[in-house]
Amino acid sequence: MRGAEELDSSEDPQELYLNMRIAGKNHAALLDTGCELTVIPSRLVRRKAIRHTTRTLITANGTAVTILGWSTLKTYVGDTEVLIHGLVSDLFVDVTLGIDWLEDNYVLWDFAGVKK
Repeated sequence: MRGAEELDSSEDPQELYLNMRIAGKNHAALLDTGCELTVIPSRLVRRKAIRHTTRTLITANGTAVTILGWSTLKTYVGDTEVLIHGLVSDLFVDVTLGIDWLEDNYVLWDFAGVKK
């Protein structure tokens, strides 16, 4: 997917976000290579669209994250429709695009070229 112009660095140089539109509103999704699975905040998903899953999510410090289920979210990056499949949780504020999404979408990240 092309879209380097859609990437924004936050104040923290370790965080990078992908700007997208969800249901006509602008959102920033965190690109997180340290997260194995993509997580979607529950406020962005209709309850009827949440499917049962047996998947679990454990944070780096070993804390279990409450998961409501699994869903697919239709988003737009620029004019390109992008589907995000992920776990749904009440505990997340931003969409977190994990390594699963990055690999599924063939994202190439130039770490050496990131400005410091």
